[in-house]
Amino acid sequence: MARNSLKKILVVVNPASGGKDKSQLSGQIQSFCDTHKLVHVIVETGKRVTEKKIHEEIEDFNPDCVIAAGGDGTVNLVGKLLNNSD
Repeated sequence: MARNSLKKILVVVNPASGGKDKSQLSGQIQSFCDTHKLVHVIVETGKRVTEKKIHEEIEDFNPDCVIAAGGDGTVNLVGKLLNNSD
């Protein structure tokens, strides 16, 4: 997919991974998406956000791209949810 063909992105952020401060990350993603005119959804993992919830977001939003921002577990989860998808 060509870079400028991306219109909709979904970002799964695990704010607890890696022990680094990610308090600014969602705002930075928001700013980037606004600058590049990308429609986006940011999903932060946590107690209330389950694998099912992330799967529903992917299905409902139908993004062109899904980004995992976290550690190995976050990347593994997103990869599992996207397995056999376009």
